Amino acid sequence: ARIYGNLLSEIKNYRETPAGKLTIGILYYSLDEYFKTILPAFRREYPQIVIDIKTYQPHEMYEDLLAGNIDICELFRGDFPGINDFVCHDTGKGNMIAMLRSDDPLSARESVSLKELSGHTLIELSDDRISKICTEDMLRKCGAHFENIRRAADIEEAAKILVQEGGVHLTGENCRKQSMPGISYITISDRNFKFQSCYIYPAKEYNKLIDVFIKHATSEMHR
Repeated sequence: ARIYGNLLSEIKNYRETPAGKLTIGILYYSLDEYFKTILPAFRREYPQIVIDIKTYQPHEMYEDLLAGNIDICELFRGDFPGINDFVCHDTGKGNMIAMLRSDDPLSARESVSLKELSGHTLIELSDDRISKICTEDMLRKCGAHFENIRRAADIEEAAKILVQEGGVHLTGENCRKQSMPGISYITISDRNFKFQSCYIYPAKEYNKLIDVFIKHATSEMHR
């Protein structure tokens, strides 16, 4: 009877264990962080949940979220088109950095202010409207303004312009990992020039495994 009772208990626990598939979008430069911390622990705790990770540029990821091709993504807050149909679960604030040509006088500094950078030509990514919206909003809140703006198709073209002509590109702290030749990555000292990172998922009819994942990820981040 005891063996039978234990078997019933195991069956009950098995049925109550979360199971299914969750598709998560993350920024390409955050991949190492996920595989070193959050995902290994999640897979040990919830072996019956299949995690499908897709990596993106910011604008590509948001487009796939809108199209329903991923269940949830970690991005930064912004007044993006269609964002009112989604939940934004804040995960923390991140520092912004300046990408400068390595021989730029400011590149020898540990940190630099937006005021000191304002005389540079700002290199924006024309294809990445999501990063553009977020950066413009942060600049507006800090009262910072760049007179000269030039657009590059992607981060590789932005780096090429920086090396050949100078200027500055503003981006998130994790982009230091790109380590592009001829480029220095300098912390921006303005205290309020930070991005708000968050998990974004549909407000209605969302994959319920999202609740399990967010609870786990939040716990891991606060350890």
